[in-house]
Amino acid sequence: MDDDCPWTDERLAAVQTSLRSSGHGFVDGSFGQDRFKWGKLDKVKVHWRRVSELSSTSTLFGDVIDPSSVRQGRIGDCFFIAALSLLCSKPDAIRRLFVTPDINPEGLYCIQFFKQGRWQRVVIDDYLPVRRVVTKGRTSYKFLLGRSTLANVFWVSLVEKAYAKLYGSYRAISGGNVSEALVDLTGTPVHDYSLDATDFKEKQFWAHLLDVCARDRLVGCAMCRPPSADDDDDDDDGQASSPSGIVANHAYSVHSVVRVRIDGKIRRLLQVKNPQGSSTFSGAFSSLTDDARRVLGDAATSQTGGGMFWMTWNEFRREFNRVYVCHWATALSACVQSSWTATTSGGCTDYASCRTNPIFVAAGGVVAIGLQQRDRRFGRPNEPITYPMIGVTILRMPTPPDNPFVITSPDDIVARTSFWNKRDVAIEVGRLEHPVLVMPSTHAPGVTGDFVLNVYTAAGSSASSSSGEPSSIQKRHTDLLSVSCDGEWSAGSGGGPSSATFASNPKFVLSLDPDQQRPPQEPVTVFIGLRQDSPANARAGIGVVVLRRAQYALEALQGPCAALDRTWFEGKTTFTNREEVSRVLTLSPASFPVVIVPCTWAPATSACAFTLTVYGRRPCRLRLQEHR
Repeated sequence: MDDDCPWTDERLAAVQTSLRSSGHGFVDGSFGQDRFKWGKLDKVKVHWRRVSELSSTSTLFGDVIDPSSVRQGRIGDCFFIAALSLLCSKPDAIRRLFVTPDINPEGLYCIQFFKQGRWQRVVIDDYLPVRRVVTKGRTSYKFLLGRSTLANVFWVSLVEKAYAKLYGSYRAISGGNVSEALVDLTGTPVHDYSLDATDFKEKQFWAHLLDVCARDRLVGCAMCRPPSADDDDDDDDGQASSPSGIVANHAYSVHSVVRVRIDGKIRRLLQVKNPQGSSTFSGAFSSLTDDARRVLGDAATSQTGGGMFWMTWNEFRREFNRVYVCHWATALSACVQSSWTATTSGGCTDYASCRTNPIFVAAGGVVAIGLQQRDRRFGRPNEPITYPMIGVTILRMPTPPDNPFVITSPDDIVARTSFWNKRDVAIEVGRLEHPVLVMPSTHAPGVTGDFVLNVYTAAGSSASSSSGEPSSIQKRHTDLLSVSCDGEWSAGSGGGPSSATFASNPKFVLSLDPDQQRPPQEPVTVFIGLRQDSPANARAGIGVVVLRRAQYALEALQGPCAALDRTWFEGKTTFTNREEVSRVLTLSPASFPVVIVPCTWAPATSACAFTLTVYGRRPCRLRLQEHR
């Protein structure tokens, strides 16, 4: 059966009717048993059995969808199982995954996941991998992979199989990120937090964690560290545990965050779940006192069994360094597909070239934004998945709105994500009252690739225009043009304007193209970026000096000690030892040409190459050439 054709409701109904008429069960020829075995499981005798062969009273969900009943199997997809466990607190979200909502005798199940800005349907049969067990002459079958511990309940096994098919094999879903799985399962943005980041603020984050849990968000956690040579990539059994029993590089889910008084003391506690179903954590609240059980109430009853355990905030900080927050109460308002190309990959705001990135205008009412680059898990070979670092910067709208943006103070940046080398990043922005600029970017310039920008509003709100087209975000067209020159500071020369050797710096003349058609008095805004080609530990303080009265300035710079009129200097020059420094100037056409002097603060101690780039907005056309 052709699996490339979309599984519409009509197609599903037609196939199910045909199967019922023929009396045959559905067999998925596009996802066979060869997509299962690898590594340690090659040594296991795998049997494939239909749901009807495993239980005569099978049900899809049972009476309740319980997070404590979700168990991981013998592959390392803890990130996915932990996400499922979290989602159990939203039973309707689990049911929404199933287009076919009930157990059916045809053994055909249609399950949907959120991929690249849309819900994608995956159809599977109900053959599940099991191992045969013979006890006292009686044969039974035990699940090898994800399962529900509730008798005769099969939704966990089926959704895991569909997820494996989505990515091509069970092997492809071994190892991953909880935030990726949550995005795939919910279609909502997920924010990652690094608890060992240099700018991590513990007091503020604890308050934030209490707030997001009170607002019904989904929270996961992990201890992420580089794998060692002793770790097994195929499952979690080989991962090292802390002395308290927390497994590294293994995903857990957080089900409660509370601040309570127990036994006369204020306690900050978290209820955490291991998706493998085992609770080996040894901490201060491994055994609850009578007062703790009284205060925690119903939540205390899940302390034993199901992998649930309580821990203090200090223990949590010691055992985990990553937290994932799924912003559940949001609705997808718009999805934009775009790309970074060789000419539009401008990097983050550390680089003047950031203005060449694809930039979008987000309307008021937006509460969160998610950025997703092309998924590299599809058809991956047997090596780790790597992604370039990406992030989202939200900027204040310039005045007038069609001007290129400038960053002259921290207030110009409304919000920004950290830059992560992962598939998805997201940011929650409250509720924007005014339009802003949204700039998705890679961290460094020149990194190409496709991306999807998902824009979210509060659940139940509307951000669509009367025409039915999404109006919450639109592409911004700034039509930036650039001119660029390479140069070099030689050893022992250069330095800033106060240096005796300032005149020995390379000098460039920036002029307007005389053929352009524009009003003669209309101001011209230019962006000047200077990038040094030095390793981080050897960077000099660099800056850009701009001089008017080009003819006189160039004559004055001919001598060994420049005699420059201070009125020729355009604005103030800032020096920084970052890789790139930028300046923004608005000049009248009569001010051109101007002289641009890229310089170091002190005379260069060794030769250092640089690139000078000037950006202008159409119809302004610029010319840049070195003066020798």
